[in-house]
Amino acid sequence: MAKTQKVDLAFIKANFGLGRNTQTKEASEQEFMDTFARTFLAWQNVEAQLFLLFNTLVRTQDHNLTSAVFHSVVSLEVRLAMVSAAIQIALARKSALLKKWETVKNKIENRYRNRNTLAHFSLSGHTSGRGKFSLRLRPSIFNVRASKQDYDCRQLKEFGITFTQLATDLRAFTDDLLRVVPQCPSPKRSA
Repeated sequence: MAKTQKVDLAFIKANFGLGRNTQTKEASEQEFMDTFARTFLAWQNVEAQLFLLFNTLVRTQDHNLTSAVFHSVVSLEVRLAMVSAAIQIALARKSALLKKWETVKNKIENRYRNRNTLAHFSLSGHTSGRGKFSLRLRPSIFNVRASKQDYDCRQLKEFGITFTQLATDLRAFTDDLLRVVPQCPSPKRSA
């Protein structure tokens, strides 16, 4: 006769959703998705501010021309190289502002790693020891080189805060640049 094993009902409920409050689970999922979307939108503001900085540096009579050049490059690394090259020329004798740019540029490069986490990590469910369900981002299970780090809603909110601050820093740098670099006539928009 086979020996009967005792079933751990708490384990089954926690791992297979039985008895789980679906309203709480849905609220948790919605909070995560809302936070994820707001965080990614905060990064879009960083990229918009980077374009405005480029547009300030590389003025043309036709704003659409400057926009076409900048947006034809998808890679952030290349966009940063373009902006940095223009800044080196525009601020050749303004070491304090060049130093400020290096600080902002380093922040962009560091925050870009967090942006890539949002774009390239996988969504996974997590159930705490107390049975509370939450969503998280974590490296693909197929990526053997990846860290085991995962990111919850709180960490995504922190990313969003740092992205928003970075966009503010970029805008402030652009404003500083406008005070010291002579400008071309205002660009005309093409019809």
